[in-house]
Amino acid sequence: MSEPLTTSELVRQLAESKTGGFTESIARLRARTDLVDAARAALSGGQELERVLVLLAMRGLEAREAQDLMLSALGDGSAQVRAMAARGLALAPRQVAWGRLVQVLADVDSTVRRQAMESLARIDTSAAGALLGERYAHVSESERLTLLDVASEEATPEWLSLARQGLADELPSIRVAAVAAMAAVEGPSADRALVAALQDVDEEVRVAAVEALTPRDTLFEEPFLALLADVSPTVRMRALQALLRRGTTAGLEALIPLLEDPVPQLRKMAILAIGELGCGAAIPRLIDEARRATDAEERASLVTALGALGARDGEPVLQAALQDASARVRTSAVVAWPRIVGASRALAPLRGLLRGDPDWQVRSQAALALTGAASAADEDLAVALTRDVDPRVRSAAAGVLADRAGVEVDAALVKALSDPEPEVRLKAVRALGRRLVSEARSDLLALEATEPRRDVRAEVRLALSRLEQDRTGVEDDERPERELFDPAGLGVAFATWVRDPDWYPVSDRLVFYREGELESIDLEEQVQVHDYSVDVGHLRLRRPGTPQLLTAFHVERTTWPTSEQGEQPCYRLELHTDVLTGSGHPRVFYCFDVR
Repeated sequence: MSEPLTTSELVRQLAESKTGGFTESIARLRARTDLVDAARAALSGGQELERVLVLLAMRGLEAREAQDLMLSALGDGSAQVRAMAARGLALAPRQVAWGRLVQVLADVDSTVRRQAMESLARIDTSAAGALLGERYAHVSESERLTLLDVASEEATPEWLSLARQGLADELPSIRVAAVAAMAAVEGPSADRALVAALQDVDEEVRVAAVEALTPRDTLFEEPFLALLADVSPTVRMRALQALLRRGTTAGLEALIPLLEDPVPQLRKMAILAIGELGCGAAIPRLIDEARRATDAEERASLVTALGALGARDGEPVLQAALQDASARVRTSAVVAWPRIVGASRALAPLRGLLRGDPDWQVRSQAALALTGAASAADEDLAVALTRDVDPRVRSAAAGVLADRAGVEVDAALVKALSDPEPEVRLKAVRALGRRLVSEARSDLLALEATEPRRDVRAEVRLALSRLEQDRTGVEDDERPERELFDPAGLGVAFATWVRDPDWYPVSDRLVFYREGELESIDLEEQVQVHDYSVDVGHLRLRRPGTPQLLTAFHVERTTWPTSEQGEQPCYRLELHTDVLTGSGHPRVFYCFDVR
């Protein structure tokens, strides 16, 4: 049996190891009672990585011997070692470390100087802010950038004086960094400094100031409105985006001059902003612009804005847009038209576009626009579902017909069970099951026997189950598995849980089916199928020829932040142990598509 390693031997072994596990290595060293002695030996004659390891391990030790070793390491020949020593002293008492760290601010290596700044701030942020503020005027450009970066990380009022010096710097790159440092601090003093930066002669500084001020709810809109006339197109664009993000409602007349902006993208965004923010004063101007615009994208934006504003005076313009040569314009007009004239007057033009427009997007949008329309639209929607050449139009029609009643609607949905597009079949099956169309039973049974898609088969079986319950009057038992395949209790046949909603569909995901099957799909779209069941808060997974898998799990309602729509409601599933990959760690998934 081999002798256990001494601490010095362990240091050398860990330094030579190629397998990683740095955190574990530090923990092993900190557990040694003679760490300080081994560190003294390593710092006097060990390899660079050995010296780094012992300094990391000693960080936070209260023993004065350890602190003295870190102080001595500030004179090491290796910049990496000196930086690590400076980092370690951040947790030392002020009377021990402050003076030496101040001296290290003159080190020849920028990384060492940066680490000394951060450690000084950790020891006493107020004193460090004052000290580094005094140094600001006497250091190089790169050093000033470092000072401002540290100030940004500290994000406390004590560092505002340093940021103010940066805002007065002659170099634009420094002033941009100073804006970032000022933006990190909340309060009226920082607000005033950032508003002043909106008048900077440099475009990048003004842009940085706009972006810094945009999320500040306490700020009035006037500074952003004034920037809509800035000489820089980039600044005008950022200011307009800021007003949109803030949902500005006052002073919107300042948007109208942007309709003449020489930058097409800015004009288009201004048009959409006028509609979204509700600038009714711009309606006459929008109508004039729509009549003379030659660019199809701009005409589409103008039509969208007029619809959003409910501009009754724009009715002739929108009526002409329904027949525009551009499909993009016609699509926008389909959305805007009912908002202007009402559902009843919009019915005839929308039916005509659904039947005869050559572009699938126009027909699809026309179908969606007929949601809630009078029963006269049923025939056109049924024809679109069963005869349109584009599956996207048929899918839109199926979704609308799902909420409409009538024999003609039922017949169209039954016919759609044989549609070549799986999404159309899925919507038709779901609608028939929810509507309890008993006449569809034989067609559903036939589809169950031939359907290649697992999700469609799951919906077919759910629809047949509902029809059987309706016939017999026997309710389906509440099963514990429901929170996995139907977390919202909406009566769906399956639920998709994604690992990372921001990357969906390029994300690991789980699909739980009502019938007791689970699909686990990885990033390479490799699929594993398990039978699953729930037993007192535990998920059991079974596959033929493999051991049973078991993990506790928990489902809860939560939200997920999105950039365009804010916090979106969803469900969170935590597997306490990731038995699917065998990592042994917890794993979390989210479910949005519960309808």
